[in-house]
Amino acid sequence: MNYVRKGNHRLHILILFLILSFSGCITPLPSVYAYSRDGSKEYYKAMAYLYFNTSRGNYLRGRGYEEASKMTETERLEAALEHFENAERSRPSSSEEERISQSKMHVCNQLSLSYSKAGDNSKALETAEKAVKIKRNDPVLWLNLAYYQKAEGQKSEATYSYEQALDNRPDEKLKKRLTYELVQLYFDRAMTEDKDIMHQALRLIENGLYDDRDNTDLLSMKAKANYTLSNFDDAIGDYEYLQRFRNLTENEQTFFKEAKSRQASILKQGEVIEERCGFVISFDPEFDSSVSDKISRFLADAKDEISPVFGVNTKTRVNVYVHTAKEYSQIHGNRPIAGTAMLNRIDLRIADTVNFDTLKNTIYHEFTHYLVYVLAKNKQVPIWFNEGIAQYFEPEHNGKKQLSRGINFYKKNKMLSFDDIESIKTLDYESFYDAYTQSVFMIKYLIDLNGENRILSILEKTGNGMRFENAFVEVIGSSQKEYFGKYRLFLKEQLLEMRRKYVPKYKRSK
Repeated sequence: MNYVRKGNHRLHILILFLILSFSGCITPLPSVYAYSRDGSKEYYKAMAYLYFNTSRGNYLRGRGYEEASKMTETERLEAALEHFENAERSRPSSSEEERISQSKMHVCNQLSLSYSKAGDNSKALETAEKAVKIKRNDPVLWLNLAYYQKAEGQKSEATYSYEQALDNRPDEKLKKRLTYELVQLYFDRAMTEDKDIMHQALRLIENGLYDDRDNTDLLSMKAKANYTLSNFDDAIGDYEYLQRFRNLTENEQTFFKEAKSRQASILKQGEVIEERCGFVISFDPEFDSSVSDKISRFLADAKDEISPVFGVNTKTRVNVYVHTAKEYSQIHGNRPIAGTAMLNRIDLRIADTVNFDTLKNTIYHEFTHYLVYVLAKNKQVPIWFNEGIAQYFEPEHNGKKQLSRGINFYKKNKMLSFDDIESIKTLDYESFYDAYTQSVFMIKYLIDLNGENRILSILEKTGNGMRFENAFVEVIGSSQKEYFGKYRLFLKEQLLEMRRKYVPKYKRSK
């Protein structure tokens, strides 16, 4: 270890350290005087260029100062980057390497912005790539890189960068911006490369609507995406729903009228779209009448049985789309689900070999989701509550079968947290189903204690403008997280009670 011993030199270095500290230096230096290798010397040179300021004194000394005083900000950033790269090549110690790397990342990012302002997008792209290689989990760096890639016509690469930015958990404001810009890029690519890319835009839009159901910008994009894919009935439904929130723009009105015109033309050619039992049902031509008749009957039964419980008079048009498994995966991806409900639309996935009991459960489940959205007026409802209620009203989720599921789940000793279930899309396959199992048992327990009407009143209060959390506390008497924290004890109690009810040898004597 070498030390700078002369007082004058030590004073200069101490002044430099203080200046860097007050200037917001990212990582404090471990020792003002210590240089373990040449990397540290190069690091100091780089920092001197970064924080050069004629009003604060001569930090570079002599010729270096004269040189820096003539440089633009961009040129000083370039000089700093050169010294950081020299520092990296000098094989610094591990602690120095981290410090150098982080500082270099910030310089690269700042330099890319400087190049962009000067109109040199090629250099901006080059330095942005260096920055993101250092810190691959920063969504802002990926966003900057996507911007420069788009400017260079690298649409496929920009798409990847946007997707990486979204995958790295941006805050809500940035997430919305990323979603909008990526959707627009998908639109652009669908028009110039391949129309099917629009399916990716549609999936991204629906993910956004899952979190923000009343977002009129996303609703407008969804309608346009469906129009582009020739899903004219979907586009009509989207525009009709959008009209509940605001007047359509002139451009939206044009697409709306064109979608109705083209859909009318398609219907004349024999598309299998029927109005049954108050539902507008679109069947794939592959399905025979036995399947379509069962679906219509199950929808009517679900409406008759569940709507009165919710106190909802469902006169609103509900579009039901019945897909083959292949078609469903093209629209909604390969998630292990049999149906989806969104706004005024229900999608059903029909397997090649139809199990009508499963189909009935799915229809009751998705129609319940629809009623949840109606009662809550499309306000945000936590996933565990929404999915738990939907399962609770499935006709086959009672008795011994449910008891068996609960016991198996309890034996795993793996209770999921509120945050786990709310991030259900990112869970592994087993945990995905565990989240559903825990959700329905939590809802069942709440209903056993409080009754269906009081639980549904939480949704009604939410629809009338109260935050869901406040409505939950008002009805249940504790917060969601408090309830999650003590639920394992409730589950044991619940399973014992169910065992007494459904297993003969455990039944209580009268």
